[in-house]
Amino acid sequence: MNKKNLFYIVGFFIVIAVIAWGAAFALAKPNFIYNYNANGLIVRSNDFDPKMYFAELGNSTNFIVSPEMHETVSADDHSVFGAANIFSVVLTGNKKAVVMLVRVLDSGNSLAYCMTNKGSLQVSEKVSKEQCLAYLDSNSAVKIMVDYPSESFQIASAFLEKDRITIRTNSASNIGNSAFVVSAIMYENTEEIISKSNDIVGSVLSGGVPKVN
Repeated sequence: MNKKNLFYIVGFFIVIAVIAWGAAFALAKPNFIYNYNANGLIVRSNDFDPKMYFAELGNSTNFIVSPEMHETVSADDHSVFGAANIFSVVLTGNKKAVVMLVRVLDSGNSLAYCMTNKGSLQVSEKVSKEQCLAYLDSNSAVKIMVDYPSESFQIASAFLEKDRITIRTNSASNIGNSAFVVSAIMYENTEEIISKSNDIVGSVLSGGVPKVN
């Protein structure tokens, strides 16, 4: 092989390496138009300015809160449900209609079926995967999705789409804080509602009768 051919071959591989590096860099960059840090939670969207759209969603009347859990319950499942409960308590405190729709995952982390209360504390009904997806495709309510924690998410994030907020965290330890931050952006009275709710629960557990003003 002469030096000229060797030069072209080396140059070819250099070009390929540069293209590959550039593609990897592009994929690693946040592919969202809107990105901002809200107390450690990265809020992202391609379609809406979160600072304005959160308020619009908060003014909605109907909500579906949808956490992910597993058929075999673990400690992380409890953290996810706790985060979903923050949304439920705050939304109810702001007089919103709330339906809980628990997405139940199988051992392969695929959606198996859902459990829903249909907006009532007295109801717990199992619905098929197809029925569950129909709920989530409906335009009649804002969907708040609390996904199961995964290291692949890398950082605690909230993804904002039309009529949908998706919470994704890399650890169960920060999922409750993420839910609180999103709730607080939507409703200024979040901390007050949660505090009153905790006082009532504490009073009930201690055997007292809470006084609600």
